[in-house]
Amino acid sequence: GNDIMKELGIEPGPEVGKILKQLFEEVDEDLSLNTREYLLNRIKELKIWIPRAGFLSIGEPLDEPIT
Repeated sequence: GNDIMKELGIEPGPEVGKILKQLFEEVDEDLSLNTREYLLNRIKELKIWIPRAGFLSIGEPLDEPIT
């Protein structure tokens, strides 16, 4: 959670939990993804779902794979 908040510049909240859930689901499907390098890169990729004006409700976009 701390890495997510630091990388995205956000405060603790439900958005952090949603991102953690997405990362967990990805790692649960493929345990080889459970590396710090992969997870930090993935956090950066998930950042595209955050508009400049503020944090969006990321439940739906994060449920779909980002290609």
